[in-house]
Amino acid sequence: MRSLPTAAWACCWAWCWAAALAPAGLPPPPPPPPGGWIGPYHGGYDQGQAFLSAAGAPNRTLQEAYGFGTVRLGNHHSYGRWSFREVVEYNCHTADVDAVWGGLVGPTEHGSISNPADTDPWLPAATLPGLVQAAHRWSTLSKSCPQIAGVEIDDFLNNFKAQGGPRHGAENASECARHWVGGCAKEWIGLAALREIKGALHGKPLHPVTGRVLHDAAPTTPHLRLAVCWYQHETAGFMARDGASELLGLIDQVVLSIYHQNTTSAEGYGDAVRGVRKVVGPNISLIR
Repeated sequence: MRSLPTAAWACCWAWCWAAALAPAGLPPPPPPPPGGWIGPYHGGYDQGQAFLSAAGAPNRTLQEAYGFGTVRLGNHHSYGRWSFREVVEYNCHTADVDAVWGGLVGPTEHGSISNPADTDPWLPAATLPGLVQAAHRWSTLSKSCPQIAGVEIDDFLNNFKAQGGPRHGAENASECARHWVGGCAKEWIGLAALREIKGALHGKPLHPVTGRVLHDAAPTTPHLRLAVCWYQHETAGFMARDGASELLGLIDQVVLSIYHQNTTSAEGYGDAVRGVRKVVGPNISLIR
């Protein structure tokens, strides 16, 4: 595998110094490919190829063009003309990336907490993929793809309520409007559900009928990490939420994301990083 720098500024400085020290008359070396958590968000193969074709580089994937070191691959039934298996094997073996993260979707994005029928490791359910089963899937795949580092739950805090349970009425209206056509998110991810997800991620077996984690079993992939998407605006008031301290005891990493893609959010990102670090403490990794 390649050993790549993990921060974009490190790439920039390495390239700038190489350019400054290059012998007169010779062009500076090209900048190294970016490493770290800036890989394709969903693999993006069809969309990425359209982008590259418009840029004059047809028939290439984003990975071929940029050589990302870390990728987040959605737990999707398919990626256009690419199957889930093709996407995973391409990144694990053909591109041989340094780290692979599975991207999981919760109830606000057409997922579910548990779907006992979602059992094929190479074919996520097309309808209501289960978070528990997805975590178990990436645990299974890590045995043939050792670069798999863990999973990230997208839109997590918008799905979290400590006691779990069904979503009702006004608390669900904005999600109906934003994410669903002809239906609404039906449930919250609670602390109990998060323990199920983490147990599945650590490779504990699932009951074949109920889909529940058999917590008394020994973990087979305890090294895999549970990350959650955390938007800038979700930091304020976090510790006042029910179950906040217990939640921080269950997650391993926070992926700090910009929800509102604008100049103000970008300029305030440094403050956002410091704010999240103050809330989560020193033991939870922060990916930014």
